Amino acid sequence: MARVQTNLNASFVLRQMGIHNTLLTKSLQRLSSGYRINTNADDPSGLSLADKFRTQIRGLQQASRNISLATNFIRAAEDGMTSIVNLLQDIRDLALEAANGTVSTSDRTKNQTEINELLAEIDRLATGVRFNGIKLLNGTFASRAPTGALFGGGTFIGSAIFQVGAYQSQTIKTFISTSSAKALGVSGLSVTTQLAASNAVTLLNSSITHLLSRRARTGGFERRLSSATNIVDLQIETHLEAESAIRDADIAAEVVNFTKQQILLQASTAMLAQANIQPQSLLLLFKF
Repeated sequence: MARVQTNLNASFVLRQMGIHNTLLTKSLQRLSSGYRINTNADDPSGLSLADKFRTQIRGLQQASRNISLATNFIRAAEDGMTSIVNLLQDIRDLALEAANGTVSTSDRTKNQTEINELLAEIDRLATGVRFNGIKLLNGTFASRAPTGALFGGGTFIGSAIFQVGAYQSQTIKTFISTSSAKALGVSGLSVTTQLAASNAVTLLNSSITHLLSRRARTGGFERRLSSATNIVDLQIETHLEAESAIRDADIAAEVVNFTKQQILLQASTAMLAQANIQPQSLLLLFKF
């Protein structure tokens, strides 16, 4: 059966050209952007999942920054404790000197004057060691009861709380003991007599041991932060890999597909010309 009003072959070829052109356009978009999903229509469920992974990645990246700041926070407190330990050791040296029977009363008085200055420096450090304006050694973070203040307001059970994950419950906390002279038990320390100086040495030994123990606990917490950093960085890597598998284009595969669609589109264009010429063969019927 031969018709000229409706060219079914040309209509079929034109539809195929539209399909190939659409696929070629998608390949162009993917190759130019590097993404497999450029619009929601490309893969609605895949885009939703990829965006979910992206949200988690951003949360983990912020958690990594939080841990870095927390590490600096703890190191500032540790440096303050180290300075106070050094001051206590200087005071102990002066007390040991004053405990010697060869030292005169006037010499002990001089030692006492120097000790008073060192004790004042300990108290200054207890309130002066800060991180981002936050006092670290004055007892703000020494409470085990819900009496401490959160950075952003409110109360908590424990001490300094750090957000180390992408979710609300992923926190760790530590205690930073008060490091004033009074809290260390050396406030009003006297070496004006040999007996007082001998007693002061015993007291200072206890204070130094106690503060070294506190500093060791702080160092242990810093190691926890280091472990948290490793976990968060690993999670970021795995989440990035998952998002990439969903969102990113496989460039090699897209180049192959792009070439394929180009060839098919060129072939369809050539066949459309042939389909449009085909009805002309009916003119032969009019030759007598």
